[in-house]
Amino acid sequence: MHRRSRPDRTRATDRRSRTPKWLSRSGAVLATLALAVSGMTLASSPASATPTTGVLYTPNTTANPSEDASYPRVIRLEHSGASNGTLLATFSHSGVTGQKASFPIYRSTDGGAHWSASPIGTVTDTVHSWDLDGPTLYELPQAEGALPAGTLLASGTAWNRNDYTQQSVEVFISTDHGATWSYRSACNSESGMANSQGHGIWEPEFTVAGNGSLVCYFSDERPSSNGYPQVLAHVTSTDGGASWGSEVYDVAVQDNVQRPGMASVVKLPNGSYAMAYEDCKAGYDPDSACAVYVKTSPDGLSWNPGNLGTIAQTMDGRHFLHTPQLAWSSAGGTNGTLLLSGQRVVYGADGSPLTVEQESGAVLMANTNLGNGTWTETTAPVVVNPTGGYDAGETSCPGYSSPILPSADGSTVLYMAGTHLSNGKCQVSFGTEVAPGPTGAITGPGTTNKCLDVDTNTSANGNKVQLWDCGGVPGQQWARMSDGTIRAFGKCLDIVANGTANFAKVELWDCDNAGGQQWVPQANGSLLNPQSGRCLDDPQANTANGTQLQIYDCNGLSTQVWHLTGSNQGPTGAITGPGTTTKCVDVDTNTPTNGNKVQLWDCGSGVQGQQWTRMSDGTVRSFGKCLDIVANGTANFAKVELWDCNGVGGQQWIPQPNGSLLNPQSGRCLDDPQANTANGTQLQIYDCNGLSTQVWHLP
Repeated sequence: MHRRSRPDRTRATDRRSRTPKWLSRSGAVLATLALAVSGMTLASSPASATPTTGVLYTPNTTANPSEDASYPRVIRLEHSGASNGTLLATFSHSGVTGQKASFPIYRSTDGGAHWSASPIGTVTDTVHSWDLDGPTLYELPQAEGALPAGTLLASGTAWNRNDYTQQSVEVFISTDHGATWSYRSACNSESGMANSQGHGIWEPEFTVAGNGSLVCYFSDERPSSNGYPQVLAHVTSTDGGASWGSEVYDVAVQDNVQRPGMASVVKLPNGSYAMAYEDCKAGYDPDSACAVYVKTSPDGLSWNPGNLGTIAQTMDGRHFLHTPQLAWSSAGGTNGTLLLSGQRVVYGADGSPLTVEQESGAVLMANTNLGNGTWTETTAPVVVNPTGGYDAGETSCPGYSSPILPSADGSTVLYMAGTHLSNGKCQVSFGTEVAPGPTGAITGPGTTNKCLDVDTNTSANGNKVQLWDCGGVPGQQWARMSDGTIRAFGKCLDIVANGTANFAKVELWDCDNAGGQQWVPQANGSLLNPQSGRCLDDPQANTANGTQLQIYDCNGLSTQVWHLTGSNQGPTGAITGPGTTTKCVDVDTNTPTNGNKVQLWDCGSGVQGQQWTRMSDGTVRSFGKCLDIVANGTANFAKVELWDCNGVGGQQWIPQPNGSLLNPQSGRCLDDPQANTANGTQLQIYDCNGLSTQVWHLP
């Protein structure tokens, strides 16, 4: 079909008066999310590349019709000694008879695959016995005043719900990894106010600034009488939050329109800081405003408050609307990767009627340039469908303020989000997905410089994957994932009906772990689908716009040569394990001789035979040679060795979300036999089972 720059769009005509969002919009209450404890959720099959997903907390409306949960948060302990690696999650919990709103704390000790069935602790307002709303969690990375590194901070707005006369952004601390909490201070407060909306203080966020001071950011409606409908501001502390300094504006525009709020702040590898926030507009329909902006600061304190920054958007202008969360991942090169969540993906000028894009609720946005320039869409580990909205009849909670937590090594991403149940309620869901790899255009075939393109530039299942003139649009932005898939709009390059025959066409489809979604770059530039043994192909060398691609016998011709974004070489370093043993995957005798066994050994500084590089062709290499299954074996107990890279299936390894290394040809995982961690134990392949003997920590 004829298409390009964008598909036809219908303007929304039924735009009603704005319904304020929960607490962040003049203090109104978000639709209830009556939630009750669910049991621990099991991870998906170890051999699967499907994301690990589950439910942290789900409603029990029968017991408590008014019960409410919202605003999830999750952190990983990194400065807590033996507890490092533990995950803690919370949300605002209210509506239970006889209880004030509070923040229950849940714990995971396996990277978010399973969570405690009940809270390990609860943050409550022990000073005023008020409700607590809009939580944040933070672990001190260094000592602050009398508080040691590893001290946990929790904060939120304390108030009696619907009583606007007094509020306090209260700060609580825990020194036992979230089990017990005590009141520390209030980083801001107000009293004696009129009992009406429009002067609230909401949405706290912590960081440690470049000068070492502790920073508490928050959204502040109180300057509204001076032409600022809302500002983003901060206060600092030099005594570990026992006392706080004067308020400083971070985003503030005195035009009676701009309402910046919901700051999410991360420190970047160059020492600067990035902030994502939403800028709603007073008097506007919130489904036509509230675009997500990003701005930077050299020290976390100086933000040039009159400068809004830039809308985080793709090459063709798609951007998030509402409730951002920002995270930094170590994956993606020198700058790492910024990952951004938001409630809806939209297209159109901020403040004008907007078109909600089909990929809403299924994608995050990524940027590998410290927040500068354009962003690309990548897979969200939890699908939020429908997404939250604020027009009449819409439920606002799905996807509201959804936190992102990359793994320590950047290989996976944990995501938490409210997902819709019924009657305006949500449950708190979580998911873990492999992290996005190099993202950009795939050009070809050969030297033609056409782009691999999704028909109509939309995310509908079944859209054909075709050739088209390159234009930088999202339908031409492909992420190469470590699970062997290639994705646009968070969906997979897929062979129609999982076909294996010559001439089978390719399309866009939900990622479902099918063999028809696996693609391995080859040394000659082709893209091999291992299940069929065939390569991505331009039929009859037809390079006309709209030519749908297919698979065909690999033949080395230019019709099968594709140019991928990014280097073929991935991260290099030690592979440690199994589990928590911290042994190293090691080449016997530390020499590159073919057939040297690959074994466990004590890790040593600078040992070349313990340095492994993950390549984009699916191999894992040391000394420039491949981690190889002896004799290209596929049976249980087949040993692994070092061998010249030769393209066989026994040299393909796909990292899985649970930490295992899957060999697709055999369907088995790299394994430590009998859990023997003695030096010299040769590794093998074995049925994927999720046990610690198959958990490896990659560079």
